[in-house]
Amino acid sequence: MPTPPSSASSTRLFVGNLHPSVSDYDLVQLFQPYGHLTKLDVVFHRSGPLRGKPKGFAFVEFSKREDSLRAKVELDGKPFKAGRTLSVNFANQVDEATGGGTGKAVRRRHDDDELRPTTLSLVKNARQVKGGADAKIAAMEAKLAALRQKKAGGGGEAEESSPKSSSSSALKRAPASAGLPVKPPPSSSSSTPPR
Repeated sequence: MPTPPSSASSTRLFVGNLHPSVSDYDLVQLFQPYGHLTKLDVVFHRSGPLRGKPKGFAFVEFSKREDSLRAKVELDGKPFKAGRTLSVNFANQVDEATGGGTGKAVRRRHDDDELRPTTLSLVKNARQVKGGADAKIAAMEAKLAALRQKKAGGGGEAEESSPKSSSSSALKRAPASAGLPVKPPPSSSSSTPPR
């Protein structure tokens, strides 16, 4: 018979490979014959498309170490709902295998994650211009001025052009070095398609 860990968490069992249809009631009915249950934690997804659905594992805590050991020995590897084989271990053994601490430390980590900003939100906030709509407009105007200056050749101040003068300059052909090939002039025999 395996010896349980000597820590206080030796009354807490990890129960894995649970079918999504397994309920709290099912787990209580399964573990209650082995002793007095003090706590039952079924773990659910906290975010994403599976939010609110069970993750497929739970934690069961007994009042006595002997009860938890007996439940572990008798239920580990037994088939349960939908033909799934239960995986029952002491909670601290499972967490050590995954590189974590006790089950409570894992739970605290999840609580901290809710308060910590995500990488995506940090990137979005870094790109945002502070100061409201006026600051955003000023940033856009500065960017347009930089683009005009670059288009003018990068030397000196870019000339302020009105919408009327910019439309006439837009009709000019871009030089061949602009990155796109120059469109050939229309030929006199444009009625026959090329083959």
